[in-house]
Amino acid sequence: WGLVDIDHQKRLVDLAISSMGKLPRTGGDGTPVHERVRKEMRAILAGDEIPAWLDETARSLLRDAQRQYKALGLDETWFVVEGHNVYLFLWQGDLFQDALSALLRRQGLEVTNAGICIQIKRMTANQVTECLTKIGAQPCPCPGGVIEIKDVRNPEKWDWVLPSDMVIGSYASRALALEEAYAWCR
Repeated sequence: WGLVDIDHQKRLVDLAISSMGKLPRTGGDGTPVHERVRKEMRAILAGDEIPAWLDETARSLLRDAQRQYKALGLDETWFVVEGHNVYLFLWQGDLFQDALSALLRRQGLEVTNAGICIQIKRMTANQVTECLTKIGAQPCPCPGGVIEIKDVRNPEKWDWVLPSDMVIGSYASRALALEEAYAWCR
């Protein structure tokens, strides 16, 4: 991208596609999305405002997303059932949603943190509610009871010299909000 103009009053930056350059290559899964970002996403979807800096395609996509948010009743419910899948719209950060996904997988469910929601395949809303109640009725599990060494993404530099339980514990402390997800189930 090349900088074309900056309007300090309106807080707008005009960019143009640059004829040079390549997309940067990055490793890993990217930065986890913070809870505050998802709360802001929800506020934008629940509202009717369209930011001035969006181009026409983005404005159209946002209007469609706002209509879908309202049609699904996501201001009043936290789950949507579509066929044999349940989608949990919790508007939490990835640390929370990854932890809740791991807790649900521990119950034998096929779960994916899909970013804006958690997708649970081949389940009904009642079955998911029963699993969440079951999780909340048990003591909060230790990280080793929720994830395995194969679930550890982006290991730290010296993880290879540590015992598996320490690697799992270290990963869980930086990548999972396990206690918060457990408390939500209660």
